[in-house]
Amino acid sequence: MFIGKFPSEGSNEVSEYVFNGRDKNRVFVNLNINQNHPRIKELLSQKKLEVGREFIISYGKIDSTSQRTRTHVFNEFNTELEIAEA
Repeated sequence: MFIGKFPSEGSNEVSEYVFNGRDKNRVFVNLNINQNHPRIKELLSQKKLEVGREFIISYGKIDSTSQRTRTHVFNEFNTELEIAEA
């Protein structure tokens, strides 16, 4: 589910779009996706990123992760990330 857009630390400018859900082990996670990722840009241009809207997100490579906050971060160059409308 899309939950919002957030600035990078120490900035007021949006840098990541955040989704939440469960991973393959059914553990709750946040998925932070860079604003410059091609799929984010596409969804924005189609005005489909609405808070509360459901998406199916598939990924292979995770660019960075925080075990403490259960957050996976994906940069704009991650070609293994897929976002589909639910």
